[in-house]
Amino acid sequence: MLTCLYGTKGSITVQVLNKGEMVVILENDWRAESHPTAQNVHQPLIEDFVESVLINREPKVNGETGRMVAEIEEKIYENNN
Repeated sequence: MLTCLYGTKGSITVQVLNKGEMVVILENDWRAESHPTAQNVHQPLIEDFVESVLINREPKVNGETGRMVAEIEEKIYENNN
């Protein structure tokens, strides 16, 4: 299933959601990214959060980013109903 997310400055295209590969297009540039998949999709975020607490650093996905993602997901669900 092809999934696309369009924004005012670019887009992200994902061929298979759980495969970890995507294409990011920004105004005059593009790149392909590959991210390792986990058996539990939440595990890498939890591991990073625990590590960030243990060594006193900002997690890779902080609360502000998490809130923005939740708001985007909420809009997506609203538009699909």
